[in-house]
Amino acid sequence: MLKQLLSVILLIPSIFAMGVIHADEIYMKNGDRISGEIIKMEGNILELKTKYAGTINIEWNDVETIKTDTATKIVLDDKTSIEAHITPLKDNTVVLQQNPDAQPLSLELSRITHINSSPTISEDTIKISGRVNFGLNYTKGNTDTEKLHLDTEVIARTLKNRYTIGAELNREKDGDTETASNSTVYLKYDHFINGKWYLYTNGTFKEDKFKDLDLRSSIGLGAGYQYYESDPLNLLLEAGLNYVNEDFIAANDDDYMAFRWGLKYDQKFFKDWIKAFHEHEGLQGIEDKEDLIISSKTGLRFFFIKNVEATGQLNADWENSPAPGTKRTDLTYLLTFGYHW
Repeated sequence: MLKQLLSVILLIPSIFAMGVIHADEIYMKNGDRISGEIIKMEGNILELKTKYAGTINIEWNDVETIKTDTATKIVLDDKTSIEAHITPLKDNTVVLQQNPDAQPLSLELSRITHINSSPTISEDTIKISGRVNFGLNYTKGNTDTEKLHLDTEVIARTLKNRYTIGAELNREKDGDTETASNSTVYLKYDHFINGKWYLYTNGTFKEDKFKDLDLRSSIGLGAGYQYYESDPLNLLLEAGLNYVNEDFIAANDDDYMAFRWGLKYDQKFFKDWIKAFHEHEGLQGIEDKEDLIISSKTGLRFFFIKNVEATGQLNADWENSPAPGTKRTDLTYLLTFGYHW
């Protein structure tokens, strides 16, 4: 009896050791190591189930390397799908071992786009998303004002291509006097050359009566990097060259080549009912450094009812060399209601 009891006691550490051994390991770039069970990785977010903190989300860009305890479903940036063990090698390189008899495959960790998940977009899939927002302020009596704002954007996404078209309209009147009149139309095409890098061509057309701007057209091409692309988090950076042509109502017309940079970010918080967003674009003249235009949109969207949103945002436009008699900076505060799909 004593001998049997001793055997059971000796087995207890082995049982606990098995529980420790059977775990995936995440090695972070800051030197931390986290153990748990990989649930999935998609949209550059790794979901890891831990015993001490439940399920946590880890940004894929912060991961140095990983090690899986069991065979895991993996999708690469060329859309190859395999099931393999992942073991670290060196210099952000991992080894994929499908089975003991298969040839090990060494590759950079960044080539892995999905774990225990599949891309939502295939070669034949077209995913269409968009929104339309509307704001109106009308007063009559001692104060007689009218304000109208309308903006819309539609994005069609396939595996290798993304098409964007959008427009914005602003009109304001104070009594019989018009105080704001401007509109913008923009188009963009992105072609993805791998999972994150893409080439783009864009065109933006803007008119603003109170900036003496009959029409500014900006057409160009460049390259971009899609850091994140998912429902909870999106982030991209772009750089390229644009040809800018400005037709003024009274001032002398102008045209020039410009270096363009752009940023687009949005992220959901508080159980996905608030989204913060920021869009930023700059045009720097190549020959004349005085030709500099910067525009941005920053705000919060609130989702109260399915597909219905309220948005509070600030639009900022700054020109280093505006038309004579006009100011450098235009700030627009907006509160709109809209629909997204």
